[in-house]
Amino acid sequence: MAAAPTTDTALWSALERLLDRASVDGIRLHKLGAVAGRFRRLRGEPVPPALAADERGSAVATLLAPRMLERIRSLVDGPLILIKGPEVARFYPGRARVFGDIDLVTPDPWAVQRALLDAGCAEVGDFFEDAHHLRPLKWPDLGLKIEVHKRPSWPKRIPPPPFEELLEAATPAACGVDGVLAIDPTQHALILAAHGWKENALGTLRDLVDVAAVAATLPEQDLERAAAGWGLERVWRATQTTTGPRADGARESPPELAPGVLEVAASGRAPRPSRRASPRAPTEAGRALAEEAGSCGRHSPAPETAVVA
Repeated sequence: MAAAPTTDTALWSALERLLDRASVDGIRLHKLGAVAGRFRRLRGEPVPPALAADERGSAVATLLAPRMLERIRSLVDGPLILIKGPEVARFYPGRARVFGDIDLVTPDPWAVQRALLDAGCAEVGDFFEDAHHLRPLKWPDLGLKIEVHKRPSWPKRIPPPPFEELLEAATPAACGVDGVLAIDPTQHALILAAHGWKENALGTLRDLVDVAAVAATLPEQDLERAAAGWGLERVWRATQTTTGPRADGARESPPELAPGVLEVAASGRAPRPSRRASPRAPTEAGRALAEEAGSCGRHSPAPETAVVA
């Protein structure tokens, strides 16, 4: 498995300060239990059982993902591009990010779905005809689900990028499985932003941290150019507003993260995105993050460290 990028830790230091003052329920509502537990463990402090369970969950997912990808790769033909999940978790300290599924983009998702069903996968969860992925799959002996994507989760009325464009820029995935590719980081940052706005209007702090971690080492000009090429200018501009980038594109360290977000996390209440939320009108939670989280979105993945078992 490839090492995570080694870069500035300002994002993670600021996040640690935030999570240190938040309630366990709030932390978990914002899907940051594993990294919060790791922060406390490394400081030599007691780790609440719920956060310890999230740590274990992230470690198990990290160990299972390559096994699952090896099995999938042996059963299906054609290119497989991995997005989200383990490809985002590798940017977190010790890969301490829980994920529950393997997301794969492929040119013939129906053929991949049939091959996995023939190999013993069972369909789980709901299926919607217009969804960006087929019905989730799961093997009885492996804990992660599989989502075979027809396309990335994408705003309506904007054409999604063609698979050929994703394939041309893809590189070998960090999991180290031969024949499994990872999405280009610039494309990945935009896909995460588009997914975050479309599915839950950046409704949890982890949505923002994910985008920030992947985008951190990329030139802002490259992200803006790619966003324009995909018709995502408004989406990316809304993401920039929410994560508070400076107009000159400089990447500076925040002195602190989010009293407003902390109040939400400490209260144990999840943010409530408006049903009418759009890139042109960020949610109230997004506005609070824009005001309080400052330069969160301009920081880098943490250096690689051992996975907490």
